[in-house]
Amino acid sequence: MRVGLLKRSHVLALPARKYLVTATASAKIASNGAMSLPTGFKVESVKEVPEYDMTLYSIEHERTGAKFFHFNRDDKNSAFCVQFRTVPNDSTGVAHILEHLVLCGSKNFPCPEPFFKMLTRSMATFLNAMTGPDLTMYPFSTQNQKDFENLLRIYLDAAFFPNLEYLDFRQEGWRLDTKKSADENTSAVAYREKGSENIEFAGVVFNEMKGAMSQLPSMVDHLVRSNLLPSNTYSNNFGGEPLSIINLTHDQLKNFHATYYHPSNAKFVLYGDFPIERWLKLIDELVLTNFDKLEIDSQIQSESKWTAAKTKVEYFQQPQFDKNKPQEVEIAKRQSVVTSAFLIGDINEPYNVYCWNILSYLLTSGPASPFHKSLIQSGLGANFSPVTGFESDVKDCYFSIGAQNVDNENPDAIVQAIDATIDKIIEEGFDQQRIDSVLHLIELDLKHQSSNFGLKLLMGSASKLNHDCDLQEFYSLSQIFDRLRYDLKNDPNFLQEMVKNSLKNNPHRLNLVMKPKEEFFAGLQTKEDLALNERLYKLDQAGKNQILSESVALLEKQTLIPDASSLPKLLISDLETKIETYPSEIVEKDNLPSTQVNVQPTNGICYFKSVFSTEKLTAEERRFLPMFCSVLTKLGAENLNFEQLRSEIDLCSGGFSVTTSVTPHPKDLKYFEESIVISSHALLRNVDKMFALWNRILTAPDFEATEYLKVILKQRYEMLQMSMEQSGHRYAMRSSAATLNAVCAYDEIYSGMSQIALSRQVALNMEIEKYVSLFKSILEKVFTKENARCALNLPESSQSECLNALGSLFSNLNSVSEVRSTASPFWIPAPEIPEIVQKRERLVKYLFPFQVSYAGRSLAGVPYGHSHFAPLEVLSKLLSWNYLHKEIREKGGAYGGGASNNSSGAFTFFSYRDPTPYLSQRTFQRSLDWLQSASVDQEMIDGAKLTVFQSVDSPVAPGSRNLSNFFSGITEEMRQERRDRLFACTKLDVMEVAETYLSERNLKMSGGTVIGPKNEDSNKLDWPVVTE
Repeated sequence: MRVGLLKRSHVLALPARKYLVTATASAKIASNGAMSLPTGFKVESVKEVPEYDMTLYSIEHERTGAKFFHFNRDDKNSAFCVQFRTVPNDSTGVAHILEHLVLCGSKNFPCPEPFFKMLTRSMATFLNAMTGPDLTMYPFSTQNQKDFENLLRIYLDAAFFPNLEYLDFRQEGWRLDTKKSADENTSAVAYREKGSENIEFAGVVFNEMKGAMSQLPSMVDHLVRSNLLPSNTYSNNFGGEPLSIINLTHDQLKNFHATYYHPSNAKFVLYGDFPIERWLKLIDELVLTNFDKLEIDSQIQSESKWTAAKTKVEYFQQPQFDKNKPQEVEIAKRQSVVTSAFLIGDINEPYNVYCWNILSYLLTSGPASPFHKSLIQSGLGANFSPVTGFESDVKDCYFSIGAQNVDNENPDAIVQAIDATIDKIIEEGFDQQRIDSVLHLIELDLKHQSSNFGLKLLMGSASKLNHDCDLQEFYSLSQIFDRLRYDLKNDPNFLQEMVKNSLKNNPHRLNLVMKPKEEFFAGLQTKEDLALNERLYKLDQAGKNQILSESVALLEKQTLIPDASSLPKLLISDLETKIETYPSEIVEKDNLPSTQVNVQPTNGICYFKSVFSTEKLTAEERRFLPMFCSVLTKLGAENLNFEQLRSEIDLCSGGFSVTTSVTPHPKDLKYFEESIVISSHALLRNVDKMFALWNRILTAPDFEATEYLKVILKQRYEMLQMSMEQSGHRYAMRSSAATLNAVCAYDEIYSGMSQIALSRQVALNMEIEKYVSLFKSILEKVFTKENARCALNLPESSQSECLNALGSLFSNLNSVSEVRSTASPFWIPAPEIPEIVQKRERLVKYLFPFQVSYAGRSLAGVPYGHSHFAPLEVLSKLLSWNYLHKEIREKGGAYGGGASNNSSGAFTFFSYRDPTPYLSQRTFQRSLDWLQSASVDQEMIDGAKLTVFQSVDSPVAPGSRNLSNFFSGITEEMRQERRDRLFACTKLDVMEVAETYLSERNLKMSGGTVIGPKNEDSNKLDWPVVTE
């Protein structure tokens, strides 16, 4: 489970589903009239939402004023959330740290960290807690009703009756602690011998926020919000500024809970097909009977409007570059980020919010959008600012636009370009085809079904409920949609007027300039050192002794084996023994490759996937394959330029995807399939257009649009660089596994640090003729009929229509041999590990100017069909939640850590936002020692098995069902065999695979990676530094 910050999405796309739930025009009381609520509850309103076959009930508990919302829908994946409006008045991170402490034990469930323990006692499809700028929420979802009640009891007790113990505050929040060393005895006795010179700041949230606030997107997000909305809670860093976190006291945290965690300040949201009466009665018994109504001052006032725009200049860490390389020096001169943010209006204005989501799409999405042309295609920036788009999750919504990789000496050029673009939009308006594409995407989004719909509904409603918006209005989107159509029809300048009033004539505007600074992190560390020394200077010997005593007490608590007997649990016997299967048909037609047809309740949508083998490519072409995939649908195709192509894609589908895939044979890692996967989905009426457009892209892409190709390639590098900063543990895991086998090696080349390095070289050199030549060669070799297989997930009675339309995709693709008569992978012998990986050391460090690190360690494992695969899965979960979580997170202070077992033949350890990666690497190596000395029992084994089944049995959307054999060659028989092995797995099985695969011999052949800063801890790892 991951706990932490609730972050705004920066994806430039159509408004998320949370804004697109449509309802009938008027609310009405349920026709069944049979709802009999427990005493003290009253129904405030009932609304039918026919687009989703859903009914929304709004209910109030009269004595406490608690609000309840029930989304009643036929969906076995039920969900729940309790949320509170939390408004900190400083940047100590009190709301964030409190969220962590709530998870550390409560009145009826005193077990330390019951939320984490429930991961091994539950079949939750989602289990989490999140803090936002003005709310804290605790959501879960599960497909099992017994599990639902278990989790509901724990969530309610945790939220309303937490223990909030002092040592937990020190562990999760911040503390002065003795430095830990992997070379010493880490017993409590050893810590008593330490001196005050070994004291440092520590704590999970303290280290988390050091990591978060070293990442440019988080920094820009916070600085925009805090400077645009400076007069209320948004001026503070809700997650916590590291050097403010150390000012928070335990008493302040407890007072914050007493103030805001009350039913009068709570919203309870339930989703699923069940009678609400049962759960209302239980919530009343467990919580509400203990409280009376309380007037809580948590309202957030609207921001006072400015009379003139403001400019703010801030700094971030200069990305590293080689000062001896002129090209890198030139790039370093263009690292600034400029963002203009405009205050738009109150969140409680549904029509304005809806229109601005659409307007944001028109302004920023795709190459035809005006700001993409003026800021990116113009060369002023390489990519949009990380917070570009419309923010509607706070009291006062705002729109942000800007660019990154801007000339350090001329940030004003971006502001001037934004102003000129606004004027041009007001004068020229928007192309009608782009407006039509937005309306089409809304319609398609309304029909698209995701795997965890209820959870998304709860998450999407959270901010609306937090600000007491009338959900009935927000869910009456048919009215809003009709009004929008009317306004667009009757006022041709409707959208231009919105731009004029909200952007051009809006003095409440912030221009934020972020400039690179070479010693930025060094400056932060100096401030931290000064703060530490100041505190230590003020301490007398008794104070220093208290720090050491608290370190000992915390370590002793962390070392104890927790008593989880108070926690409810599911039993392995509660699970289904048989896999869920669906019928399918393999269609063989003269004009088509083998096609798997899956009839599913897809709500009038056809979901399409096709796999093309890449076995004929050279080693050099393989290196550039991910780059080829990223540009293929972004360039023009057959008489369509890149702007027109994007418009046509949006008019007929939900988007086109092209990705690389490396698939291991499920029984023998000496074989694999390397391929390109293309996918899309469309309303049935648009299927023929979708496939015809795919044909144009695959046969006649416009690789000659070289100027725009340069823009895309630069943008891609910046996005990869940002993804590495945010998900460094995934890159560390891929890198550490790269030397194990060919599958892992190609996974690293396609999706790891090697790909970032190649993208950097491309961005620096731009040998565009070489890249175009490679792309043309890949296109010719890959997209042939005999190279392909297809899958269609579609509704009943549409098979013939969709298959006929599919024929247009392959009508003129090259075909030099017979089409393969299989709709499953075409296995080929795995090649040797590529030279680019072979020449690299197994144990490596990547140095980046972060404040925390990411670590990975990989040992050789087995493929999916091997008899040891299931016990290795269980082993990975056993280690994650019984050993690694305690050592890496609780003791080491990292944000997270664990182990995973995958079908590529890698058993991998990892840590995330880790202040001590050297210590973590030693912890990984000691896993077998822990297993052999720990009192592992069958209950722990069963808990680990439950966490495996959580993934195995997670809900799958209709558009993605029945595809394991199509993509991976994993048959229903193999899936059932794996399930049987999981059920049968014993402690002995787990110990046997642990002793085999975690042995000293395997460790000597393992791969390891650390990504992070050069500091005292990383210097302990005598590993070569990768400089590619």
